[in-house]
Amino acid sequence: FPEMMDGRVKTLHPKIHAGILARRENNDDLAKLKEYGIKPIDLVVVNLYPFQEVTAENDLKLDEAIEFIDIGGPTMIRAAAKNYKNVAVLSNPGQYSCFIKEFREKGQVSAEISLKLAQEVFNEMAHYDSLISSYLEGILIKKNVFKERILLNLIKNSDLRYGENPHQRAALYGTSLESGLLNSEKLSGKELSFNNWMDLDSAVISIADFENPAAVIIKHTNPCGIAVAENITEAFSRAHDCDSLSAFGGIIGLNREVTSETAAAIADSGFKECIIAPDYDFEALNILKKNKNLRIMRLNPFVLSKDNPLDFRKISGGFLIQEKDLDDTKEANLNCVTANKPSKSEIQTMLFTWRAVKNVKSNAIVLAKRFDKNTYATVGIGAGQASRIDSVITAIRKAGDKAKGAVLSSDAFFPMPDSIEAAHSAGIRLIIQPGGSIKDSEVIEKANQLGIVMVFTGIRHFCH
Repeated sequence: FPEMMDGRVKTLHPKIHAGILARRENNDDLAKLKEYGIKPIDLVVVNLYPFQEVTAENDLKLDEAIEFIDIGGPTMIRAAAKNYKNVAVLSNPGQYSCFIKEFREKGQVSAEISLKLAQEVFNEMAHYDSLISSYLEGILIKKNVFKERILLNLIKNSDLRYGENPHQRAALYGTSLESGLLNSEKLSGKELSFNNWMDLDSAVISIADFENPAAVIIKHTNPCGIAVAENITEAFSRAHDCDSLSAFGGIIGLNREVTSETAAAIADSGFKECIIAPDYDFEALNILKKNKNLRIMRLNPFVLSKDNPLDFRKISGGFLIQEKDLDDTKEANLNCVTANKPSKSEIQTMLFTWRAVKNVKSNAIVLAKRFDKNTYATVGIGAGQASRIDSVITAIRKAGDKAKGAVLSSDAFFPMPDSIEAAHSAGIRLIIQPGGSIKDSEVIEKANQLGIVMVFTGIRHFCH
């Protein structure tokens, strides 16, 4: 039986598969082997074609990728796994050392290990088939991203010390669907915890879409300060000044290379858990590495993955899946609903404040100011309160005297005018919010009475 069709048909032959599938305890199976001159096969070792590795090359054509879909390999290892009582199967090189040790010590493989190897075959095949399915889906253009079946192809990256709390076990898994935070590199510091990963993700999400130098301080997945500026050092200082008390023990996100000047400012700002940035210059690393506990992370490029437009949330018994909130409101999208109108410079501050509120947990209120031509920073953030007025009060309290003259953004509409009154009492005269409340007219009327400028975006930014 010769190899044919450019190697597409090599191992698909009864003499191979009968030798693998024959049950040694079944006399009829053994008689058939003897009748056709087939020898039983006791061990199957296969390395599948490297489909994931070759399709990672962006210029690979579909016709070329198709040739790396393995047919014979999966068929043999599935057959061996089905007959695990009689055949040992090795489906990846990571299994070799354990198998060799067992075989050398005992001259055979235990039933328990053979069953485990069989289980790993089907795990390997589920992963392999999912890679192929995801690759082909990426080529097909479909309007409906919510398919009838979605495969979550998760690959273990590492064990973590514990979960959100010490009594919870945890591990980190990656997905073949997208790049992102798991591509980051730890340059120094202790191992990352479950909570560190959560906060680092929030840091990247909060500032990755800012074009100018931007900084964020994160605590428990919530921003406690966000700023953009002419340089990354000023951006960090402005973000930190928003709420320096809450910034203690926080995670720093920066979307520009960290310089020695920035590193010195960070070192002087008090205890921080982690920092993530696209890069660090030599002197900056030397300064930051003096703190042995600071986890220094590099993510380059510092961008959100666009490979997968979906956001997954686990609930009991299933998943909620939605499109990611990628809204990028522009000046043309704003609708001023009050008699007083914002100036051009005020509109830019409003847009910064609106972008900042998007990733604050609801109910979310952000107060922000413009400090010079290209420098904008939050001065007070109210996050996660059950009532919107409480978030307004929290943001005003956090801002203190800096609330006067600030822009207020709200992630959702105001259900009643009380928040407008509280904002006015703090010296706020510019508000940006989605609108859409049944009491919009009352809210607008109150804003007009108090001389407040208010614009509607028509877009809500709930974040849970």
